[in-house]
Amino acid sequence: MGRIYRTKKDKVYSHLRENIINGLLTPGERLKISQIARQFEMSEIPVREALQKLSIEEYVTFKPHIGAVVSSMSIENIREIFELRITLEGLAINLSVDHLTNYHLQTLENIIIDSQTFINEKRFEDYAEWNRHFHESIYKHCNNQRLYKLIFDLWSNTRRYPQLFRTRESVEQSIIEHKEILAALKERDKALAEKLTKDHKYKSYKNLLNMIEESEY
Repeated sequence: MGRIYRTKKDKVYSHLRENIINGLLTPGERLKISQIARQFEMSEIPVREALQKLSIEEYVTFKPHIGAVVSSMSIENIREIFELRITLEGLAINLSVDHLTNYHLQTLENIIIDSQTFINEKRFEDYAEWNRHFHESIYKHCNNQRLYKLIFDLWSNTRRYPQLFRTRESVEQSIIEHKEILAALKERDKALAEKLTKDHKYKSYKNLLNMIEESEY
């Protein structure tokens, strides 16, 4: 019986977590246990267990007289995540340099060239996934799967932030910085590649904070 509940719990957990990360469930939205149980045609027990797990991971908050709601990303949450991302992504690119072949560098070059499409077609928000593609194509060669997983577990939260790429200028600046990172990689300059990556992430962090302040204002 316990095993059935764990399987059902995991099904609900995965579904809700994915919808929260992708923004389909928004901050403050109520998660009614009875409604979710009916949706998945199960009892309320595995749903409660799934929500408890999401609560531990801070995707869900339990409020008195209301119940479970989707958590908001606080400034403190964002600061903690970016402090880790800046450090870990700097380390990942440093470790990747020795494992990047000329073929890999050409792939990165092609990604940058193809990025121009998002400017030409004014698909600024769609650029976010291509931005991730650029970085992922580097970090996967860091020869440290635990580090790689940590980075993209943290990255999965970015869909809960306000959209960073909303203007032509934001995409153009990102592409410029990608070109600088690639140039450092071609020179096999680990220290410079790491510094540029950390600066790149820090700028994203500051831009995000500015966007949040403006929206709250």
